[in-house]
Amino acid sequence: MTTLPPPEVVVLPLDEALALLDAGGWRVTIVETGPPNAVPEDDRCRVIRQRTIADGGVGLTVAAETVLRKPRGAARPGP
Repeated sequence: MTTLPPPEVVVLPLDEALALLDAGGWRVTIVETGPPNAVPEDDRCRVIRQRTIADGGVGLTVAAETVLRKPRGAARPGP
């Protein structure tokens, strides 16, 4: 880790963000988030929040770039 602040990685794809932070020697903690009942279409994620955490590392909140979602009012399976 360095005494400089971590690079700003919000909106970057997760793999690019991790490469930048790793190059600076930062420890990274990742939390995933997304809308309820959504299923990620693939494993591509973007950083939507970044913060410095108590242990001196960087906390990233990430979300899938694209999700599949059940439409509201979708018919339920019959008996």
